[in-house]
Amino acid sequence: MRDIDNTDRGEWPLVSLAERQEGLLRREQLEALGLNANAISRRRQAGRLHLRHRNVYTLGHRLLRLRGEWLAATWAVEDAVLSHLSAAAFHGWYLGELLTQHVTTTGRATSCDGLRVHRARRIDPRDIERHGPLVVTRAARTVIDLAELLAYDELRPIVDRMRRFDVAAVRTAQERVPGKRGAALVRRLCGRMEAHTRSEFERRYLRFCVERGLPLPDAVNEQAGGFLVDCHYRAVGIVVELDGRAFHLRQDQFKADRRRDRKLLVRRQSTVRLVWEDLDDEDAAETARDLRKILIRAA
Repeated sequence: MRDIDNTDRGEWPLVSLAERQEGLLRREQLEALGLNANAISRRRQAGRLHLRHRNVYTLGHRLLRLRGEWLAATWAVEDAVLSHLSAAAFHGWYLGELLTQHVTTTGRATSCDGLRVHRARRIDPRDIERHGPLVVTRAARTVIDLAELLAYDELRPIVDRMRRFDVAAVRTAQERVPGKRGAALVRRLCGRMEAHTRSEFERRYLRFCVERGLPLPDAVNEQAGGFLVDCHYRAVGIVVELDGRAFHLRQDQFKADRRRDRKLLVRRQSTVRLVWEDLDDEDAAETARDLRKILIRAA
């Protein structure tokens, strides 16, 4: 193989290529440009090449922008895609510092310092997208991957930053990876993001009261303090509002809801707001305890 180590002009192809690749070069690219093992070794000793990951180098420096860190991670493992927390950071949902980058591959590879490798039997082409040389899991697949890695309370604030949670896309992506850990968390998230009718939530709340031994409201859908309220405990002046709107719609309605609560409080009607997930198995016991204490103290 030709050794271009002694030709200044021979550096320009390296510089030109690295500039298009976030300052990175792969070993096979170096070899294709005529550098043999000795030439690569001499450049490393001279500080002109720096090993970042397996067979991935930076040219002339060690510092990388975040996009460069992501690209280096995917290049370090054969057939890898950026995934899990790293993909969430790429999409703009995860804002924390990542000392370890996450990739998924169908091949054989092991994790190492700064790189966590996840194995998958198959990565469906519909679950990935390309951004120049960078390959990353799509939003729906990223949610599914995060669910196998995080607890629900850790996952929820990340997903809340999504511009749009496409329930249908997430469920379809989940069907492509049956048996994947975290499936129950994904179903719970989908239920949280979906809009439920008033009647659906009312029926669920009444069943919840019976199952948990809570008193049933005196009335459902009646006027109180000038407003139509969902569940009214007249004797103790407690209104339970059942918010079946999808999460992003609840965010938009936040200001109006708080104004309504304030007006009811002026009329001696305290409001307790519940969302669909408050009655999920994971939170039902805590919700029941809180409601019981509220109703007892009001009485």
